[in-house]
Amino acid sequence: MPARWLSSLRLGIRAKLERWQRSRAPLAKSLQLSQRNTYVFPTRYGFMLLLTIILMGIGATNYQNNLVFIATFTVIAIGIVAILLTFNNLVGLKFSVHNAEPVFCGQTVRVPISVTADKEHLSISIGAEQEVLHTIDVAPMAEQRVDVVVPALKRGVHSLKAVRCQTLFPLGFVQAWSWLFFDSQYVVYPKPVAPDTEWLGNGDSNGQYSDSFKPGVEEFYGLRSYKRGDLMSRIHWKSFAQGKGLQTKEFVDYLTEPDVFDYDAFVGIDVETRLSQLCYLLLNAHEEGNAFGIKLPNKYLAPDKGESHLHNCLLALAEFEG
Repeated sequence: MPARWLSSLRLGIRAKLERWQRSRAPLAKSLQLSQRNTYVFPTRYGFMLLLTIILMGIGATNYQNNLVFIATFTVIAIGIVAILLTFNNLVGLKFSVHNAEPVFCGQTVRVPISVTADKEHLSISIGAEQEVLHTIDVAPMAEQRVDVVVPALKRGVHSLKAVRCQTLFPLGFVQAWSWLFFDSQYVVYPKPVAPDTEWLGNGDSNGQYSDSFKPGVEEFYGLRSYKRGDLMSRIHWKSFAQGKGLQTKEFVDYLTEPDVFDYDAFVGIDVETRLSQLCYLLLNAHEEGNAFGIKLPNKYLAPDKGESHLHNCLLALAEFEG
């Protein structure tokens, strides 16, 4: 029961301090901890130490025992030193946030944060609130990088919430901590889900060949006069035997119409399922090397190829408000 009460008290104080610090701390890409934004609170061992000091003080006063007085003041000195060492182990750290790679809904976002300092700092724990904290040691004048893990529970462009930084080093009697409020965002794409039915293309084309083609190897197109350098396997020997001279067979690759995936083509399903199926089709077209585009009620992206175009299409899905 006392442990639960102390935990509730600590959480309540932290929540109030976080709201107060958030109201006065501007968002930034780089932050440094100082005396103004670093806090200290006893751990359960710290409260046990405080109780021990009180009992020793009462005993020393009642029995007028100088040896107990010396022991009491020694323990008090240890407590004060623990506060100063723990506090100084956190103050002076410098943090810089980097861009996080986009992820799909249901995965975890890893936000890289660089930590530097002018002196050595040991056992520094960093992480998002309510998530696992990563403990690192920071060497003087050296960069230490840690990934803050955030669950991607909802698609969209999200702002990074408060990052917690704390330490118990060296004695564990007190905990020094602070919150880092970064000017950072991360993107969560919809979760790709395969459509129930096969995508039929762009309505009129239905995946059929257009009149456009390029030189290739798939379809026989016709004959032309032989040119020096043509492959022997392409020479039409039958024409040569008929006295028509050397002729070369031409082959072409017919081009299909690029896919433009239309949001309105998916009927009878909810918004999130539509976006998930569109996401799957975009990824599939990109893997096959095809040109693709997307048509949403509020945005149209013309067919194109490449990683940048794929990101723009997926970002449009992530930001869609239907």
